[in-house]
Parts: sequence; C-alpha cells; structure tokens
Amino acid sequence: MNPEASEARDSVGTATAVPTLRLSGVKKSFGTLTANDNIDLDLMPGEVHAVLGENGAGKSTLMNIVFGALAPDEGTLEVDGVPTPWPTQREAIHRGVGMVHQHFMLVPTFTVAENVLLAVLWTAQGRHYKLKDAVRAVREMGERFDLDLDPNVQSDDLSVGEKLRLEIVKVLLQGELSGGLRVLILDEPTALLTHQEIQDLFQIIRRFASEGTAVAIITHKLQEVMAVSDRVTVLRDGRLIRTMQTSQASPASLAELMVGRELPKRTHVHSVGGDVVLRVSSLTLIEQGSTLLDHIAFEVRSGEIVGIAGVAGNGQDQLAECVTGLRRSTRGEVWLGDRDITAAARDELIQGEIAHIPEDRRASGMVPSASLKHNFVLGVHRWKEFQKRGWLRHDVIDQHGSRLVELMSVRATGIDQPIGSLSGGNQQRVILGRELHKRAAFILASEPTRGLDVVGTDYIRDVLVEQRDVGAAVLLISLDLDEILALSDRILVMYGGRIVGEVDPRQGDVAQIGLLMGGAKAGTAA
Repeated sequence: MNPEASEARDSVGTATAVPTLRLSGVKKSFGTLTANDNIDLDLMPGEVHAVLGENGAGKSTLMNIVFGALAPDEGTLEVDGVPTPWPTQREAIHRGVGMVHQHFMLVPTFTVAENVLLAVLWTAQGRHYKLKDAVRAVREMGERFDLDLDPNVQSDDLSVGEKLRLEIVKVLLQGELSGGLRVLILDEPTALLTHQEIQDLFQIIRRFASEGTAVAIITHKLQEVMAVSDRVTVLRDGRLIRTMQTSQASPASLAELMVGRELPKRTHVHSVGGDVVLRVSSLTLIEQGSTLLDHIAFEVRSGEIVGIAGVAGNGQDQLAECVTGLRRSTRGEVWLGDRDITAAARDELIQGEIAHIPEDRRASGMVPSASLKHNFVLGVHRWKEFQKRGWLRHDVIDQHGSRLVELMSVRATGIDQPIGSLSGGNQQRVILGRELHKRAAFILASEPTRGLDVVGTDYIRDVLVEQRDVGAAVLLISLDLDEILALSDRILVMYGGRIVGEVDPRQGDVAQIGLLMGGAKAGTAA
C-alpha cells in the first residue's frame, strides 16, 4: 500500500472514520499503456475529494473503475470497511454510486423528463415507473436541491449548465431508488460552465457533502480544487503522487505535484496596441425574427489582446462566425485592415488573412481520422508552398509536419499518426501550429484552452501573448473569466447580443464584470 496514501488516510479526521469506498493497489492497463499503477484511494462520507492531474494522468480511468464502467486488472475494493467484489455499472448504481460524465449522456430529442425516465428504466430500478413519475421527480429534485429544470423542455434546448443539472438529477433519482446516493462522481464538470454556473455547482456539491454523500470531483483546475474540496489526490502518469488535506496545499504546490516540476509564474504586461487591424461596425444578425447580434461595434489593434466576456448564448458564437466568414450578417461591416471582408468567402479568409482557433476543435478545427501532417496543412494546402500545378508536394508537407511537431512540442509517435488519437492538449497544439504558420495579422481564438490541463493551458496562453508581442491583433472569446482577466489588454462584455461595457483588466474585477454579464448595467460602459 502506498505510504503517502496511508498517511493521508490517518489525517482525514477521527481514527474511527470508515471510508464509504476504499480502493487499494488498483492497476489498469490498455495494451502497453499503464493507465493506473498501484493506486490507493479513500472516499469518505460527507467529504469532497478532488482527483487532480494532467490530461492522461489516469483520473477518469480510476473513477470509471469505481463506477463499474471498467474492471481493474488488479486491486481490491472495500465498501463500508467490508471487502467487496468489483461491481458492474448497474451494480455500482444499485449500491448508490452515481457518475456524471464529462460528455453528457443525453438523448437530444428527448425532453428532460424522458431522459430521466430512460436512466431509471436502464438500471431496471423502476420497471413500473411512468413518464408522469419522472415529471414529478424532476420538480421535486429541483425544489430539494436547487436544480430547477422544466421537465417538458427538449434537452437539446437546454444550456450547458442546465444539461449538467439534468445529469445530476438522473444520478440523484437512481440513487434515491437504490436507498440513497452514497457516492457522487463528477468528471470535469466545470469544463463548459460560466463563472456563475461554477459557483452554483459548488453550492450543490457542498449540499450533497453536508448530507453525508462522498463526492469525488475529477479536475485539472487548481483554483477549483482549492475552492470546493476537503482533500485532494494528485495523479501523474498513472501513479499516485500524494493525497493530502486541501488546506495544506496551494495552487503552486499542487501544480508542481501534477507536472513534477515548478511552473514559472506568469506576469501580465499590459499593451496599448498600435494600428487598427480589425474593425467591426454596426454588425447586426437577425434570424427567424430573433436579433442575435445588435449593432456590435469595436476595434482590435495590432499588439493587443481584446477579450470578449459573457455568459454562454449571448452572441459570442455568432460574432465569431460573422468575423471568420462562417455566417453572413444581416447588416453592418467587418473590415480587416483597409479591406471590407463582410461578404468574403470563408475559404478565402482562412487561407492566410485570418488565423482561427475554433471553439470546438474536433468539429471545426481538424479532421480526426486524418494524419498530423495533413491537419497541419488543412485549409492552406492550396498554397504554392504545398502544391505544384494542382499536385500536393508530399515531401514538403512531410518536412512541414515534422518541423511543426518539434516547434509546437506535440507528443506523437510521428506525423502519420491520426490527430484524433492525440490528447486534447496536443490536438490544440497542432491547430495552433497550423494557424500561426499563416503569420496572419489577426487571430481569433475561441475557448483556446477549454479542456486542457495546467501545462497545456499555460502553453497556449503564452503563445497568444507572444503573438501579441510580435504585433498580431488577437480577439479572445472565452467563458473562463480568469483567462479573460489574465490575457486581455481590454475586455468587452456581451449580453443579449450587444456589447454592454468595456473594462480595463487592470481595474476591473470579477464582480464588476459579472454584473455586466448579467445585464445589470446593460447599455453603459464600465
């Protein structure tokens, strides 16, 4: 048994405390890859336990073993101090173990109540359960746990935060039908949430813990660990590094445990900016009678990062699409330098005039089944550099791919490896390498660090600052308010399809921006 894990167990609280679940010596391999290597873990009643690590550290594998979705190669399990066989997923649910996965398990065309009913029927817990029972349960759970949802709304029409609530309601109901939810596992639950939704989630988590539920939250966000957890277990390369009381840790010490070395501290140097590179004036988008963008106007200058802050669904996506040629505005203009690109074709813009890091890298930024080398030239393959008389210059493409793999520090077996098999951070490095090779004057980065660990996040942020420092105009769209504050030279806040304020990050704070994001001061500058 890992001595550090034993030490942590002794420091949990009273000596008589019995873990709800105790895992010892867990090992799990996939071929030659060891995902979990001799890991010990206790989940205590009434405790929030963070499982922290970089992408690929083995966090989700370990929790999927707890949930019964994976079987370990070695290791033992105790439930309330009693040795117990490893469960199947249904058996885990019947024991009161619930898991909210990073990628939601919802049927988009089903209503909230229908998704809840499906979850209950799948576990064979509610053979006599009817849709009206699911409707009633959604309303009761909403009142009891502040998880308000309309049971008759189609799940595809829910916000990301509402979808997360629905997943929690499903797990809660499964637990209720099993005699009570005893363990709640949340896999990267805040990846797509706004600042306020994260705070709401933390309140829900604390409420579960106060009622005796053991809560395990998988994350790589250091501030969230400090904000919500009682204990933290750090994994690195599939091995347990340390388990400790969160009160004994700091973001810096946890980061060092995660990556095995001290990370350099970032200091933000404010930039004023030079000539106007992007100018948006009176940009309006009306679709099916709804005004999605309402007279948007702003400028981005060379050598500055302008951040767009806002709650999801307030026009940020439509703004990005209009600027990059993916969507046509109803009125208004977009100028790049001295050229009107309002009606320019998307393929024309992405061939060099605009570097675009899309919000959804898998859907919009790459071809997952294609190789790294071909993703490195995606959209620019018609450049004379890469083709001659209509024929691709494969030797040049190979050299280009090898050079960018080294330059961007992409961890891969080679340039022929499918990009879809890489981690999210390495996929983002490939996209970034391709876009920056354009040497475009304007960069639009939408959620550039979403889903990345601390090392990947720092790397992407450093690259964006470097591009600003060599004269690029950067428009940053992010739901991560900390990211907006850390990188932006100016902050524009969107609400209801409008820019409702501009904030200087040197004076602005989260509360001030939060008011603007909520529309409290709509129509006025900060």
